[in-house]
Amino acid sequence: MEIEFAGQNESSYEVSVIHNTEGEAYVDVEQPFEDGEYCKLINFINESPPKFLQDIFTNPLVEFKQSNLINPASVAGAFTDPEGEYDLVVNLAAETKYGQSDAVYQEGTVNLSMNCAREAAKHNVRMFVELSTGQVYAADKKFVFIRSFQNNLLTYRMLTKLRPPKDKCDPSGTSCSTGIKLGVMSIGAPACGSNAAVRSFVRVALTKGYEVLGLHDSFDGLIFGNTTGLIDPVKPMSWTDVQGWSGHGGSLLGTKKCVGSRYGMQKIAEKLKENNISGLLIIGGFEAYHSALEMAEARKEFDAFCIPMVVIPCTISNNVPGTDFSLGADTALNEITDICDRIKQSATGTKRRVFVVETMGGYCGYLATMSGLAGGADAAYIFEEDVNITMLRDDVFHLKDKIVNMGVQRGLILRNENANSNYTTDFIEHLFSEEGKGVFTCRKNVLGHMQQGGMPSPFDRNFGTKMAAKALHYMSDQIQQSVESLLSSNSATEDQRKNEFPCSIFRHRIPKDQWWLKLRPLLRILTKHKEKAYTPEGIFAGVDDFEDEDNI
Repeated sequence: MEIEFAGQNESSYEVSVIHNTEGEAYVDVEQPFEDGEYCKLINFINESPPKFLQDIFTNPLVEFKQSNLINPASVAGAFTDPEGEYDLVVNLAAETKYGQSDAVYQEGTVNLSMNCAREAAKHNVRMFVELSTGQVYAADKKFVFIRSFQNNLLTYRMLTKLRPPKDKCDPSGTSCSTGIKLGVMSIGAPACGSNAAVRSFVRVALTKGYEVLGLHDSFDGLIFGNTTGLIDPVKPMSWTDVQGWSGHGGSLLGTKKCVGSRYGMQKIAEKLKENNISGLLIIGGFEAYHSALEMAEARKEFDAFCIPMVVIPCTISNNVPGTDFSLGADTALNEITDICDRIKQSATGTKRRVFVVETMGGYCGYLATMSGLAGGADAAYIFEEDVNITMLRDDVFHLKDKIVNMGVQRGLILRNENANSNYTTDFIEHLFSEEGKGVFTCRKNVLGHMQQGGMPSPFDRNFGTKMAAKALHYMSDQIQQSVESLLSSNSATEDQRKNEFPCSIFRHRIPKDQWWLKLRPLLRILTKHKEKAYTPEGIFAGVDDFEDEDNI
């Protein structure tokens, strides 16, 4: 990295470089001094001299000062120089990443940056450049992030404005510069985070000059029109229409569990063409993914589907193929864990009681597994793993042993709603009640649709905002390239995993590859089951099993 600093007076310049062991800095002053040197003094300040800069310290103009820059007092001492104040300070300080978590590393880096910036301001340094965390400090001591935080900052500033840019779109959202219309709709069961995604998509689109049509009540509103007389089902969405949507749960657009083929692909294509929709965002679960797949496959037959289509996975079941995490799953998991904590309090107060709790999720056992880990459940039964009477019997005996011999006063069993058609929640309750007679009592609790409610968690709000912004950028790129797509690659599922679409079991609406299944053995380990519950994936080998480089 090269930093240029030109002096305008005749005095000598002192340059202080606060250096990091992970990089180098080159300081170039345009006008040399009379003796031909470019600066009078360069100070490198760090806890220890960087090994790769040992040769530099032999130069008489370069000095090394030892200081811990996380300590404000040490930073103040580093800025004190007997010959006067520094003219230029370049901060390249950073915490060592190895062995530290992301949170600790980021906190340490921020502390370094702020300490150096404060001292630079106190000493009236003519120029202070911050390079350690991607921040550039201006003369008025304000700073902006220019690396990892840049997209978040730009999105935040964009979404919090009072109105879209005048040259892009009017506040009503009906007169936009591009004249292109995009559609947004929800498909599937309600899940927290979808409203935040709609808000982000609408405002980012208006900022770029696209008109957004809100398709209320899923395909019903698009095809059948205004059947209730309460709201226009296909309505341009303005900047203020989505004001405050981030904090609302459910789906304010209205949603329905259906797939496109139920209504007929021809009818959908006619309505898309009738409303002149040039891009479609679908927010929802497996039904949304399935509908987008059907429309993509019908592109050769209906040209109305030859538009960019993006699916943002939004379902508490977390079962959308090609994704690792869906909007709404975090909020639902928090709700279930909170309810399980309250149930455990009741069980502990009652003494020797076991609760069987049924969670939602369809055939996907994500909620049961993860809430079991978070809530300290004794077992979690899911569809992905076979449930049999031997397993249930062993869990009963294990619970009796824990209560009698280990002093445990309560038990918690989680069951996915479709874990097994025969071993239902009622059956498990009756089995545990009968086999636990004299040791514990058993009750059941079906959580139901309260798992879909509540206010969205901060994660779901931010995740929905980011995914919707990415979806709009993808659509914008496709539209600007004037792509009339006949390929399925121009329809996308937005999430943290990209370009991976593992095979799905459409009958049960679950992907075949699910990352969280590897965490299942932890449930058996944490509940102190005696059988071997975890099989490592690595290969054990002794020191003599491989050739030594020195003895080839």
